[in-house]
Amino acid sequence: MLPHSEPRLSTTVEKHPLLGDEEDEEIESIYQKDNLKLSKKLPARRVLWTHVVISLVTLFLGFTIGFALSYYMKPDAHQLQTSTYSPAQSVISYSQQRIHPQGPETYWGTPTVEQTKSWERLLEPVMMRASYEEMALAGEDPDNSIELLDGGYLASLGVYHDLHCLRRVRFFLYADHFYPDMTEKQRVNEQRHVEHCLEALRVSTMCTGSTGLWSFEWQPNVTKAHAKTDAQRSCVDWDALDNWTRERAVGFNPPLKPRPQGL
Repeated sequence: MLPHSEPRLSTTVEKHPLLGDEEDEEIESIYQKDNLKLSKKLPARRVLWTHVVISLVTLFLGFTIGFALSYYMKPDAHQLQTSTYSPAQSVISYSQQRIHPQGPETYWGTPTVEQTKSWERLLEPVMMRASYEEMALAGEDPDNSIELLDGGYLASLGVYHDLHCLRRVRFFLYADHFYPDMTEKQRVNEQRHVEHCLEALRVSTMCTGSTGLWSFEWQPNVTKAHAKTDAQRSCVDWDALDNWTRERAVGFNPPLKPRPQGL
């Protein structure tokens, strides 16, 4: 609250409906004279200190309000953080979900035809279109990036790279199923790819840094302690993000502008 200064007499007098114009003018003249006398009585030093105090209080309030806004408007510490800029920011929202739900074997377990289709659909928008302005805002040099033949630039969101890596790890885990005729050279190359993917997933997981609490329990006929949790965390609205990305999807092998000579 601002400190109280000396009370001031208003130089504008409210017109009284029961007084005539001449009486109104006379009263206003009296108020103006009283205000002039009051201003002459105020010491110059006191006026100066009053302005200094008001300025300091104003600065303090400004910093306090700014800090409060930055604190209460910042994203929740447990939310998945995006990069400094993403064209998908406008559709991002969060909801509370259990950390470790045990759902149907849509994406995990022994490979089936249904699982393969689910993974393929999940990764359909892995390649999408971005504009020149979006590339520049995201810190991606448009002049050193691959252009699509029908306009825009070939791009992908980070989450789809992580999903791609998970699928490659799954492929390697079930190599007999997905690569029945793999040669030794192909196996070595795929192993290097999987090692890259494991490192990318490690970095992504540590960046997200889930702090949900886990505990442990004993289970019948099991020697080791079993991890469990009922914790929740803030998760991105996947349907909204996925729908946004699908509107920009360009397929797995989109037509590209010719490769520059010398590259």
